[in-house]
Amino acid sequence: MSQLLDINVCCKQSTDHYLVIAKLQLKLSYSKSQAPSNVTRWNKAQLRISEKRDEFIIETENRFQPLQDTADDLTMDDIWSNIKNIYSSAAEKVLGKCKMKAPAKWMKDETWKMIEERYDIHQKINATKSERIKDNLRRTYSELNKRIKQMVKKDKETYYEEKAQAAQNAADMGNIKTVYDITRELSGVSKKDVSSLKSNDGKLITEQAEVARRGFQLGSGRCD
Repeated sequence: MSQLLDINVCCKQSTDHYLVIAKLQLKLSYSKSQAPSNVTRWNKAQLRISEKRDEFIIETENRFQPLQDTADDLTMDDIWSNIKNIYSSAAEKVLGKCKMKAPAKWMKDETWKMIEERYDIHQKINATKSERIKDNLRRTYSELNKRIKQMVKKDKETYYEEKAQAAQNAADMGNIKTVYDITRELSGVSKKDVSSLKSNDGKLITEQAEVARRGFQLGSGRCD
């Protein structure tokens, strides 16, 4: 982005051309570069373990030895490419790839396997250069993505229905603590220990069972 600060127009008698002199202020905008989506992420947390760290160092040193013997016959681009391959192959052997996030509690194993399959297809789309293969993979990805969304919705509904039924059964049996715990879990609120509450007549309740019962009454609107 630039800004015009000043401008002068000059004309010489011997010509009919006009000379324009202008002063500009140039503003450069910062463009944040994004990492390529097909970059493999290695499990660098393994390097915190001394045994894994020593194993990785030894593995890279062994792979660098042949490169040092032939470095004089290689160009700078070839050397840099070999260095990247050395670290990538050593990391793949010793560290391994970063695992995907753990599935949610309500997600079934079958759904999670399909999510991993979708991730592999996405990686293949980024890695392949053939447009024909990419089109086929994109169609497969789209169909699988629709199925995953349906299964995720179904798994979540089933999980909440089972929890609601468990809470109802616990309420029927008078197990207020279980009802309280399920309500906390489904609402997404972290569990906090409450040592005391006040009753309807203003008295302080300190017994844990009575505190849980009073908390359930307040949460359900049953304050009689």
